[in-house]
Amino acid sequence: EILFLDSSPGPHHERFVDLLASLGNVHSIYVDLHQVPIRMSYDLIFFADLDVTVDHAIMFPAPKVGLSWAWDLQQTLRSGFNVREKLVKAVNSLDFLIVDSYVVEEEARKYGLSSDRIIRVPYGIQIEDYPLRKHKIQKEEKLRIYSNRRWEEMYRPQLVLEMAQELTRSGFPFELVMSNDGSLRKQLIESHAELFLNGSCSWLGRVDWHQNITELENADIYLSVAKSDGSSLSLLEAMAIGTPTLVTNNNANKQWIEDKLTGHLFSGNSGLELARTIQGIDLNNPSCFEMSISARSKVLDEANWSINK
Repeated sequence: EILFLDSSPGPHHERFVDLLASLGNVHSIYVDLHQVPIRMSYDLIFFADLDVTVDHAIMFPAPKVGLSWAWDLQQTLRSGFNVREKLVKAVNSLDFLIVDSYVVEEEARKYGLSSDRIIRVPYGIQIEDYPLRKHKIQKEEKLRIYSNRRWEEMYRPQLVLEMAQELTRSGFPFELVMSNDGSLRKQLIESHAELFLNGSCSWLGRVDWHQNITELENADIYLSVAKSDGSSLSLLEAMAIGTPTLVTNNNANKQWIEDKLTGHLFSGNSGLELARTIQGIDLNNPSCFEMSISARSKVLDEANWSINK
Protein backbone atom coordinates (compact mmCIF):
# COMPACT_ATOMS: atom_id res chain seq x y z
CA GLU A 1 0.00 0.00 0.00
CA ILE A 2 1.60 3.27 -1.20
CA LEU A 3 0.48 6.75 -0.14
CA PHE A 4 1.42 9.36 -2.75
CA LEU A 5 1.08 12.91 -1.39
CA ASP A 6 1.35 15.93 -3.68
CA SER A 7 0.26 19.57 -3.60
CA SER A 8 -1.97 19.56 -6.70
CA PRO A 9 -2.54 17.62 -9.96
CA GLY A 10 0.09 17.84 -12.70
CA PRO A 11 1.56 15.90 -15.64
CA HIS A 12 4.59 14.68 -13.68
CA HIS A 13 2.36 13.38 -10.91
CA GLU A 14 0.35 11.09 -13.17
CA ARG A 15 3.48 9.51 -14.61
CA PHE A 16 4.76 8.71 -11.13
CA VAL A 17 1.37 7.23 -10.24
CA ASP A 18 1.84 4.83 -13.16
CA LEU A 19 5.36 4.03 -12.02
CA LEU A 20 4.30 3.38 -8.42
CA ALA A 21 1.36 1.28 -9.61
CA SER A 22 3.89 -1.28 -10.80
CA LEU A 23 4.96 -1.68 -7.16
CA GLY A 24 1.64 -1.73 -5.38
CA ASN A 25 -1.71 -0.12 -4.69
CA VAL A 26 -1.41 3.70 -4.94
CA HIS A 27 -3.49 6.11 -2.85
CA SER A 28 -3.06 9.53 -4.49
CA ILE A 29 -3.81 12.56 -2.29
CA TYR A 30 -3.65 16.28 -3.18
CA VAL A 31 -3.08 18.54 -0.17
CA ASP A 32 -4.03 21.77 -1.96
CA LEU A 33 -7.44 20.25 -2.70
CA HIS A 34 -7.85 19.59 1.05
CA GLN A 35 -7.88 15.85 0.52
CA VAL A 36 -6.98 13.90 3.67
CA PRO A 37 -5.21 10.52 3.58
CA ILE A 38 -7.08 7.60 5.04
CA ARG A 39 -5.75 6.52 8.42
CA MET A 40 -4.42 3.07 7.55
CA SER A 41 -1.17 1.14 7.48
CA TYR A 42 0.95 2.08 4.45
CA ASP A 43 4.09 0.28 3.30
CA LEU A 44 5.60 3.35 1.63
CA ILE A 45 5.04 7.12 1.82
CA PHE A 46 5.91 8.93 -1.40
CA PHE A 47 5.60 12.71 -1.21
CA ALA A 48 6.23 15.56 -3.66
CA ASP A 49 6.37 19.36 -3.32
CA LEU A 50 8.13 18.71 -0.05
CA ASP A 51 7.32 21.73 2.11
CA VAL A 52 3.61 21.49 1.30
CA THR A 53 3.18 17.78 2.01
CA VAL A 54 5.72 17.01 4.75
CA ASP A 55 3.33 17.52 7.68
CA HIS A 56 1.01 14.89 6.23
CA ALA A 57 3.89 12.55 5.33
CA ILE A 58 5.40 12.41 8.81
CA MET A 59 2.05 11.34 10.31
CA PHE A 60 2.81 7.81 9.09
CA PRO A 61 5.63 5.55 10.28
CA ALA A 62 6.36 3.87 6.92
CA PRO A 63 9.60 4.42 4.92
CA LYS A 64 9.56 7.69 3.01
CA VAL A 65 10.70 8.70 -0.47
CA GLY A 66 10.63 12.40 -1.38
CA LEU A 67 10.15 13.76 -4.86
CA SER A 68 11.23 17.34 -5.58
CA TRP A 69 9.53 19.40 -8.27
CA ALA A 70 12.60 21.74 -8.15
CA TRP A 71 10.76 24.92 -7.12
CA ASP A 72 10.30 23.59 -3.57
CA LEU A 73 14.00 23.10 -2.77
CA GLN A 74 14.91 26.19 -4.81
CA GLN A 75 12.26 28.20 -2.89
CA THR A 76 11.22 30.00 -6.05
CA LEU A 77 7.45 29.80 -5.60
CA ARG A 78 7.47 29.91 -1.80
CA SER A 79 10.16 31.31 0.48
CA GLY A 80 10.74 32.35 4.04
CA PHE A 81 11.71 30.89 7.41
CA ASN A 82 8.62 28.69 7.64
CA VAL A 83 9.28 27.19 4.20
CA ARG A 84 12.91 26.47 5.02
CA GLU A 85 11.90 24.93 8.34
CA LYS A 86 9.51 22.57 6.58
CA LEU A 87 12.10 21.63 3.96
CA VAL A 88 14.57 20.75 6.70
CA LYS A 89 11.86 18.66 8.37
CA ALA A 90 11.15 16.91 5.05
CA VAL A 91 14.80 16.15 4.32
CA ASN A 92 15.35 14.76 7.83
CA SER A 93 12.40 12.39 7.42
CA LEU A 94 13.52 10.87 4.12
CA ASP A 95 15.04 7.51 3.32
CA PHE A 96 15.61 8.69 -0.27
CA LEU A 97 15.01 11.79 -2.35
CA ILE A 98 14.44 11.77 -6.13
CA VAL A 99 15.51 14.88 -8.06
CA ASP A 100 15.65 15.67 -11.77
CA SER A 101 18.82 17.76 -12.15
CA TYR A 102 22.26 18.53 -10.74
CA VAL A 103 21.02 21.93 -9.60
CA VAL A 104 18.28 20.49 -7.40
CA GLU A 105 20.65 17.83 -6.06
CA GLU A 106 22.98 20.61 -4.91
CA GLU A 107 20.09 22.30 -3.10
CA ALA A 108 19.23 19.03 -1.35
CA ARG A 109 22.80 18.65 -0.13
CA LYS A 110 22.67 22.18 1.32
CA TYR A 111 19.83 20.96 3.55
CA GLY A 112 22.10 18.22 4.85
CA LEU A 113 20.99 15.26 2.74
CA SER A 114 23.92 12.99 1.90
CA SER A 115 24.60 12.06 -1.74
CA ASP A 116 23.98 8.35 -1.11
CA ARG A 117 20.35 9.17 -0.29
CA ILE A 118 19.74 11.19 -3.48
CA ILE A 119 18.60 9.61 -6.74
CA ARG A 120 19.07 11.94 -9.72
CA VAL A 121 17.34 11.20 -13.00
CA PRO A 122 15.54 13.57 -15.41
CA TYR A 123 11.81 12.97 -15.27
CA GLY A 124 11.81 13.52 -19.02
CA ILE A 125 8.98 12.99 -21.47
CA GLN A 126 7.30 10.17 -23.37
CA ILE A 127 9.37 10.85 -26.49
CA GLU A 128 7.04 8.84 -28.75
CA ASP A 129 4.30 11.38 -28.00
CA TYR A 130 6.40 14.19 -29.51
CA PRO A 131 7.19 13.50 -33.19
CA LEU A 132 9.78 15.73 -34.81
CA ARG A 133 7.99 18.37 -36.85
CA LYS A 134 8.85 19.02 -40.47
CA HIS A 135 11.64 21.55 -40.93
CA LYS A 136 10.02 24.98 -40.78
CA ILE A 137 11.45 27.68 -43.03
CA GLN A 138 10.60 31.06 -41.54
CA LYS A 139 8.72 32.56 -44.49
CA GLU A 140 5.96 34.27 -42.59
CA GLU A 141 5.98 38.04 -42.35
CA LYS A 142 5.77 37.78 -38.58
CA LEU A 143 8.04 35.82 -36.26
CA ARG A 144 5.83 33.62 -34.09
CA ILE A 145 7.08 33.39 -30.49
CA TYR A 146 5.45 30.97 -28.05
CA SER A 147 5.74 31.05 -24.25
CA ASN A 148 3.79 28.68 -22.02
CA ARG A 149 5.26 29.31 -18.57
CA ARG A 150 3.10 30.36 -15.63
CA TRP A 151 2.32 34.02 -15.02
CA GLU A 152 4.32 34.12 -11.79
CA GLU A 153 7.34 36.16 -10.75
CA MET A 154 9.81 33.28 -11.11
CA TYR A 155 8.94 32.94 -14.81
CA ARG A 156 9.31 36.70 -15.49
CA PRO A 157 6.28 37.31 -17.76
CA GLN A 158 6.91 41.04 -17.29
CA LEU A 159 10.23 40.63 -19.11
CA VAL A 160 8.52 38.82 -21.98
CA LEU A 161 6.02 41.65 -22.42
CA GLU A 162 8.76 44.28 -22.16
CA MET A 163 10.45 42.42 -25.02
CA ALA A 164 7.24 42.67 -27.03
CA GLN A 165 7.14 46.42 -26.42
CA GLU A 166 10.74 46.78 -27.62
CA LEU A 167 10.08 44.73 -30.75
CA THR A 168 7.03 46.88 -31.49
CA ARG A 169 9.01 50.11 -31.06
CA SER A 170 11.70 48.87 -33.45
CA GLY A 171 9.16 47.87 -36.09
CA PHE A 172 10.19 44.21 -35.94
CA PRO A 173 7.34 42.00 -37.23
CA PHE A 174 6.36 39.40 -34.64
CA GLU A 175 3.48 37.66 -32.92
CA LEU A 176 3.80 36.65 -29.27
CA VAL A 177 1.51 33.84 -28.12
CA MET A 178 1.30 33.28 -24.36
CA SER A 179 -0.59 30.53 -22.57
CA ASN A 180 -1.10 29.27 -19.02
CA ASP A 181 -2.22 31.47 -16.11
CA GLY A 182 -1.09 32.82 -12.76
CA SER A 183 -1.40 35.57 -10.21
CA LEU A 184 0.29 38.22 -12.42
CA ARG A 185 -1.68 37.58 -15.58
CA LYS A 186 -4.60 40.01 -15.14
CA GLN A 187 -2.54 43.02 -14.10
CA LEU A 188 0.12 42.45 -16.78
CA ILE A 189 -2.42 42.14 -19.59
CA GLU A 190 -4.12 45.30 -18.36
CA SER A 191 -0.84 47.24 -18.13
CA HIS A 192 0.18 46.09 -21.63
CA ALA A 193 -3.30 46.28 -23.13
CA GLU A 194 -2.11 47.98 -26.35
CA LEU A 195 -0.06 44.89 -27.28
CA PHE A 196 -3.11 42.65 -26.98
CA LEU A 197 -5.40 45.10 -28.73
CA ASN A 198 -3.15 45.61 -31.76
CA GLY A 199 -2.67 41.86 -32.29
CA SER A 200 1.02 41.73 -31.40
CA CYS A 201 0.25 39.54 -28.38
CA SER A 202 -2.42 36.99 -27.60
CA TRP A 203 -3.26 34.99 -24.51
CA LEU A 204 -4.69 31.49 -24.90
CA GLY A 205 -5.41 30.76 -21.25
CA ARG A 206 -4.72 27.27 -20.01
CA VAL A 207 -4.07 24.90 -22.90
CA ASP A 208 -4.39 21.13 -22.92
CA TRP A 209 -1.63 18.80 -24.04
CA HIS A 210 -2.80 18.65 -27.67
CA GLN A 211 -3.13 22.42 -28.02
CA ASN A 212 0.32 22.92 -26.50
CA ILE A 213 1.82 20.54 -29.06
CA THR A 214 0.07 22.41 -31.87
CA GLU A 215 1.45 25.73 -30.63
CA LEU A 216 4.97 24.32 -30.43
CA GLU A 217 4.69 22.95 -33.96
CA ASN A 218 3.53 26.34 -35.27
CA ALA A 219 6.04 28.45 -33.35
CA ASP A 220 9.25 29.86 -34.82
CA ILE A 221 10.76 30.17 -31.34
CA TYR A 222 9.89 28.68 -27.96
CA LEU A 223 10.70 31.20 -25.19
CA SER A 224 11.25 30.78 -21.45
CA VAL A 225 13.04 33.31 -19.23
CA ALA A 226 12.40 31.62 -15.88
CA LYS A 227 14.68 32.68 -13.06
CA SER A 228 15.40 29.05 -12.22
CA ASP A 229 14.48 25.58 -13.40
CA GLY A 230 14.94 21.90 -12.82
CA SER A 231 14.74 19.81 -15.94
CA SER A 232 12.00 21.89 -17.54
CA LEU A 233 9.26 19.74 -19.06
CA SER A 234 8.25 22.60 -21.37
CA LEU A 235 11.80 22.93 -22.69
CA LEU A 236 12.14 19.18 -23.27
CA GLU A 237 8.85 19.14 -25.18
CA ALA A 238 10.00 21.94 -27.48
CA MET A 239 13.38 20.26 -28.06
CA ALA A 240 11.74 16.93 -28.88
CA ILE A 241 9.41 18.52 -31.42
CA GLY A 242 12.28 20.46 -33.00
CA THR A 243 11.09 23.96 -32.16
CA PRO A 244 14.06 26.37 -31.80
CA THR A 245 14.39 27.33 -28.14
CA LEU A 246 15.53 30.46 -26.32
CA VAL A 247 15.82 29.96 -22.56
CA THR A 248 17.52 31.47 -19.54
CA ASN A 249 21.24 30.80 -19.23
CA ASN A 250 21.20 28.94 -15.91
CA ASN A 251 22.83 25.71 -14.79
CA ALA A 252 19.66 23.64 -15.09
CA ASN A 253 19.01 24.69 -18.69
CA LYS A 254 22.66 24.28 -19.63
CA GLN A 255 22.23 20.59 -18.89
CA TRP A 256 20.13 20.55 -22.08
CA ILE A 257 21.03 23.62 -24.10
CA GLU A 258 24.47 24.22 -25.55
CA ASP A 259 24.25 27.70 -27.01
CA LYS A 260 23.74 27.65 -30.78
CA LEU A 261 24.12 23.86 -30.88
CA THR A 262 20.94 22.54 -29.24
CA GLY A 263 19.23 25.92 -28.69
CA HIS A 264 19.85 29.50 -27.61
CA LEU A 265 20.67 30.85 -24.14
CA PHE A 266 19.68 34.27 -22.80
CA SER A 267 21.74 35.94 -20.09
CA GLY A 268 20.17 39.40 -19.86
CA ASN A 269 17.70 40.96 -17.46
CA SER A 270 15.84 43.48 -19.61
CA GLY A 271 13.21 43.46 -22.30
CA LEU A 272 15.59 45.36 -24.57
CA GLU A 273 18.28 42.69 -24.25
CA LEU A 274 15.73 39.96 -24.89
CA ALA A 275 14.38 41.76 -27.95
CA ARG A 276 17.87 42.15 -29.39
CA THR A 277 18.56 38.47 -28.80
CA ILE A 278 15.37 37.53 -30.65
CA GLN A 279 16.28 39.80 -33.55
CA GLY A 280 19.72 38.19 -33.78
CA ILE A 281 18.44 34.64 -34.33
CA ASP A 282 18.58 33.60 -38.00
CA LEU A 283 16.02 30.85 -38.37
CA ASN A 284 16.78 30.39 -42.07
CA ASN A 285 20.40 29.50 -41.44
CA PRO A 286 21.00 25.82 -42.40
CA SER A 287 22.46 25.25 -38.93
CA CYS A 288 18.99 25.86 -37.46
CA PHE A 289 17.73 22.51 -38.79
CA GLU A 290 20.86 20.78 -37.48
CA MET A 291 20.18 22.40 -34.11
CA SER A 292 16.69 20.93 -34.03
CA ILE A 293 18.01 17.44 -34.79
CA SER A 294 20.69 17.78 -32.11
CA ALA A 295 18.13 19.01 -29.57
CA ARG A 296 15.82 16.06 -30.17
CA SER A 297 18.76 13.63 -30.00
CA LYS A 298 19.73 15.09 -26.62
CA VAL A 299 16.24 14.48 -25.27
CA LEU A 300 16.08 11.01 -26.80
CA ASP A 301 19.39 10.02 -25.18
CA GLU A 302 18.92 11.56 -21.73
CA ALA A 303 15.27 12.47 -21.09
CA ASN A 304 13.29 9.54 -22.42
CA TRP A 305 10.83 8.66 -19.65
CA SER A 306 10.32 5.16 -21.06
CA ILE A 307 13.96 4.48 -20.17
CA ASN A 308 14.44 6.75 -17.16
CA LYS A 309 11.47 5.45 -15.21
